[in-house]
Amino acid sequence: MRIAGLASGMDINQIVQDLMRAERIPMDKLFQRREWLSWQRDAYREMNLALRTFRDTHAHMRLQSTFIALQAMSSNASGLKATATASAQAGTYTVEVIQLAKGAEIRSEQRIKDKDGNDVKASTNIFAAMGRDATEGSFTIKVSVNDGTNQRTAEITITAEDTFSTLARKLSRASVTEDGKEVSLGLQASFDDTLGRFFISTRETGEHMQLTIGDGVDGASQTVEFIDKYILGRTDPATYEGTYTAQGQNAIVDFDGIDTIEHTTNNISVRGMNLTLYQTGEYTVTVQSNPDQVFEQIKAFVEAYNELIDKINEKLNEPRYRDYPPLTDEQREALSETEAKRWDERARSGLLRNDPLLRQVLVDLRQAWTNPIEGIPAGQLRHLAEIGITTSSNWRDGGRLVINEAKLREAIAERPDEVMALFTQAPAEEGNRDQMGIGRRIYQVVGDSISRLRDRAGSPGITTGDQSVLGRQLRDIDDQIARWEDRLARIEERYWRQFTAMEKAINDMNQQTMFLLTHFFNM
Repeated sequence: MRIAGLASGMDINQIVQDLMRAERIPMDKLFQRREWLSWQRDAYREMNLALRTFRDTHAHMRLQSTFIALQAMSSNASGLKATATASAQAGTYTVEVIQLAKGAEIRSEQRIKDKDGNDVKASTNIFAAMGRDATEGSFTIKVSVNDGTNQRTAEITITAEDTFSTLARKLSRASVTEDGKEVSLGLQASFDDTLGRFFISTRETGEHMQLTIGDGVDGASQTVEFIDKYILGRTDPATYEGTYTAQGQNAIVDFDGIDTIEHTTNNISVRGMNLTLYQTGEYTVTVQSNPDQVFEQIKAFVEAYNELIDKINEKLNEPRYRDYPPLTDEQREALSETEAKRWDERARSGLLRNDPLLRQVLVDLRQAWTNPIEGIPAGQLRHLAEIGITTSSNWRDGGRLVINEAKLREAIAERPDEVMALFTQAPAEEGNRDQMGIGRRIYQVVGDSISRLRDRAGSPGITTGDQSVLGRQLRDIDDQIARWEDRLARIEERYWRQFTAMEKAINDMNQQTMFLLTHFFNM
């Protein structure tokens, strides 16, 4: 703690602060330069992210599958659902669903009744239904699932607290331990109150699936009776077996009278179509072109591009206020919160005004859209204007594209292959951008722009190890600021030494004056 000015009567603290304020001017300029570069780096990264999002969202526009837009329609979608993939072919097909795929299923043959012949409910206590005393203890049944490769068997313990619904829940959750992990048997089970029956099946379908329910203790008559009477719903003890096995089944489909297809699930892929089976029966599937889908893809592509160049133009034309440098901490403290906010808005404006990197991005994008595609035979579509996509004639639009929807729809409907080539053509010469389709060309141009912005300002989210141009400049300024802080500390210490020496000298002089005055008065 320094106490100064006692001898001189001067406010040394304020004097030193004023002197240091002048000394800090070069470091404050470094700080403001650092803030500006940091904001500019963030602005570059924001544009980088916008470019990356645009590229990744519309990367499919360079793929032929985007333009092979077909739709499949079923004569009865509630019985058979059909969707077309890029490899489907237009036409009409007959599909007869002979059999649906099912899991191995065990269901009660009749309503389950208690010992007195009354229908049981899901909430009915099992021991009570059996007429069994709770003191007799629990018993077990076994449930096994064989998927054609592995057989897993779990024991289900039935206690005096269990009801028919809790037993169904235990069956659904049946699992075994393999390599220290719990592995589910893959069952689904329920007890239906309305039907009074158990329904137990494997989740996986196909004839390779096998489900077995058996007694937990070989030959235990009471357990055998429980399985047959209270799960299978059998009433004649002569039919009791104690073990019951069910087999799954495959889906069987006759496709267009050509071949019979068997499949383990009700989802079948054939001739470029995905068929989902719900009911047996005969259906007609029609595959035809879907020009609306191609139109919407192209329209979304153009609209996203317009949004992107609007964002770039906004940054390029944003005004720069050079009289509003970033605030230092001392300057910010002197302003109110509202004033500081307004100052920051002006200070952050124009970070990328007329930036040459962004200017080049716009130039490259415009050329990618408007330059004709080389390598396409004469007489075929090779320019966007031929399908109704042109650059706006209003210069204020900054190069936005406009769509003549009627012309675009006509081109897609009448010349779909040429529209596809216009967007997706691969270059005959590796890397020849002039021979690339629009979709491929835009993808490459945006990718190159992302790389240049990354070299300038780094990637979004990267804070350490940034080797970009701005990253290195910021580290250099940090080093300069650190050196300035050391230098200012030494300068401040020097000022204090000087003022302390002055105070000491004044104090010594005051003491001598007092001595002389005292001597003169005593003469």
